[in-house]
Amino acid sequence: MKLKNDLIEIECKVDDTFSLKSTDNQKYDYIYNLNEITRNDYIKAYSIVIYNGDIITKIAIVGLCLGCNDNCILDGNNLIVVADYSVIIINLIYFKIHKHVRLPSHGTYFSIYTFDDGYIVYGEIDIVKLSKDFTIQWTFSGADIFVTTDGTDPFIIQEKCILLTDWNGKQYKLNNLGKEIK
Repeated sequence: MKLKNDLIEIECKVDDTFSLKSTDNQKYDYIYNLNEITRNDYIKAYSIVIYNGDIITKIAIVGLCLGCNDNCILDGNNLIVVADYSVIIINLIYFKIHKHVRLPSHGTYFSIYTFDDGYIVYGEIDIVKLSKDFTIQWTFSGADIFVTTDGTDPFIIQEKCILLTDWNGKQYKLNNLGKEIK
């Protein structure tokens, strides 16, 4: 995934070669292991490369082998990343974790989107609405996981609502307050 604004360009991908405590990881300027994972089995490292003119900065975020690659938003000087059960905000001026928000840990979280003056985190079991200051405003769960077997998109954001389909084909329509619209 590539993101860009007027000042910087960012490339986010999974580093399949990452191994905890390996000297090969020296290619990163910063390594964040927020959940203090100590074993190499079942980990994933998100490789984030930041291009700011002639300066290239490389960050690795270590997490469990959950989620997907399209899980970042560039918002001004902040990069917002979904990793495991967390939303991580990295300040791109100082390359420090600005904020770390723990989400309900009932399933995998796939991606994050801007929505209704805040953010929506699309998860396997939970949909979570965060305010601009990353306070959890509401969560929504259905009868089953928000994944489909027929290839249709189980998660669609429209202007002021969210359309969901669960594993059994049940459809949900949520307003911007997380309430189901009948």
